Amino acid sequence: PNPTSDYIISSKSGAYKLVDISGKICQQGYTEAGQSLSIGTLQKGIYILTLTANHTSTSYKIIIQ
Repeated sequence: PNPTSDYIISSKSGAYKLVDISGKICQQGYTEAGQSLSIGTLQKGIYILTLTANHTSTSYKIIIQ
């Protein structure tokens, strides 16, 4: 769900990176499709989630309330 406050569900498997609007990496790692990524400890604001799989990156705007 977006906006969210507790978790994000990954749409595909691959490496992920969650970056705040100042460019600071807040989380990164590897996820499987359908896996929940916990974001409950992050401050409210706008973040960019980048998923990379098979040499293709896709970015999503995430709003944490």
